[in-house]
Amino acid sequence: MQRNEEKTSKGGTRAIVGNVADAYCVVTVMSKAPDGGGVNMIRPNITGATKELLAWDDFDLSRLPRYDFIEGKSATDWEGTARRWRNSTEIFGIAAEVQTERNGMQFTKFSEGGRAFRAHLLIHDYASGMARAFNDDVMALLSADTKLEEAKAALAAMLAFGLDIYHARYDRGSAARKRWSCGAGQSPGQFLPPVLAAALLRDPAKANRLRLTAATNHGTDPAEFGPQELRQIKRGMTGVLLWGDGQPLDDKRTGMSGQDWRYWADFTSSKCYDSYEGGASNPSRGKKTMTDVYGYIDGPANKPGSAYMGVSLGPFQSFAAVMILMPDVRSIVNTDNPIEYVDRVNRHGLWTWPDPVAAPAKVDQETARTWYRVEGSQEWGKTWGPRPDDVRYAVEDGKGRFRSLHGKQTEGGYHSSRSRGKNWDKIIALYDGVRYEDNVVGLDEAVAPELIVVPGDTPRVYMTCGTLDAKVHYTLDGSDPSVDSPVYDGKPVSVRTGVEVKAFAVCAGKKPGKIRAATVCPPPR
Repeated sequence: MQRNEEKTSKGGTRAIVGNVADAYCVVTVMSKAPDGGGVNMIRPNITGATKELLAWDDFDLSRLPRYDFIEGKSATDWEGTARRWRNSTEIFGIAAEVQTERNGMQFTKFSEGGRAFRAHLLIHDYASGMARAFNDDVMALLSADTKLEEAKAALAAMLAFGLDIYHARYDRGSAARKRWSCGAGQSPGQFLPPVLAAALLRDPAKANRLRLTAATNHGTDPAEFGPQELRQIKRGMTGVLLWGDGQPLDDKRTGMSGQDWRYWADFTSSKCYDSYEGGASNPSRGKKTMTDVYGYIDGPANKPGSAYMGVSLGPFQSFAAVMILMPDVRSIVNTDNPIEYVDRVNRHGLWTWPDPVAAPAKVDQETARTWYRVEGSQEWGKTWGPRPDDVRYAVEDGKGRFRSLHGKQTEGGYHSSRSRGKNWDKIIALYDGVRYEDNVVGLDEAVAPELIVVPGDTPRVYMTCGTLDAKVHYTLDGSDPSVDSPVYDGKPVSVRTGVEVKAFAVCAGKKPGKIRAATVCPPPR
């Protein structure tokens, strides 16, 4: 039932107006009744080329650990939780590849990530609000006070919600390619539901498919980009995971891309950088989500920490909390980056130094306009802006853009109550992985590579490095690599179970980076 927005209220944003559905009904027609009339069955997926009929015997609920410091729910509250997820779907949050007249094939989201199609009476229509609710409900399942029989109907609805998303993303048949969506605060919350379902399923097929996401997250195929919980953070030139939307810089080039122009347009129009001498700065201008295209500091270009970095912090933190509390979820996510990022933001704050990139020259601060061309600038490409010979790099002066913000705390939004305050202190104390301090390097040193192992019948290891133009050398026998060791060429390396992979990065003009190691373990249960 589509909303009559003239008589009630507008959808909220330009991308939603005219599309809001107040109610919808999905009917699955089956050729015969399932065993037992479906009493032990999870509601079949409403999307995808196949219908998956799963019963409780297909899941191992012993994989839900219990914690006495996590607050549970009453039987009445669990009834409300079941109603919320039984009547909600996030399939419209998945992006689909469509043909457009101007740009050819590109990925497009429905109505700002599905916002117009969320069950507004039951959950927040904004994806960050939806993520807060789901993450919080997962943590409630892990409470020592939770009686599983009281929560089982809610869990069934949550599993069906996750299986819908999984099939919408991967089970396309002959339909257009799909991918995870990401951006601002409109896309968190899509990843944990299918990961939870996969973590409890006895069949490891879905878990292994989801594990691949961490490896292809910032790759070259747009269809394999990761969800917001992985894609909105990326390791920068100092080894720190930085916040912002946008993919890493391309190979050497002299022409500006749309992402480059977007960065400088928001940066120059907002005028929030330290060396600006005027008074009309405004961090709300422009897109407010762009990553630092040079890989040194947090975004957005307008002002690090402003706008959507805070909006996304709550969903990031509750997602990281579930990863720590539930080892099977952490195994499927297959990277500790969300935990490392949240831990850094909580303990250190914003990351804006060291940053060698020069801000606009004084003579250009009031007059320069940059959006697919440059107007009103005398020093663009000389004392500030992209380097003309290779626009992946900026003109540098060593003073930086927002040094005064380094270490400043960011106000977060959309936090789950069960992952805040004393609870977070207890949760992060359980974490045994890498912290941001372990990865920080100076500007004169290459960043240690990340090794992402995808298990299965034919295990593979993927390698990434935050240092631009670095070469990653690796070994597969547990010995320390050298510059004579093989160079990673961007393609996954086949490995054997039990092998210890080691790698380090070298880059001209920098000291070699630290060696990182990963052991190829047997496929998880």
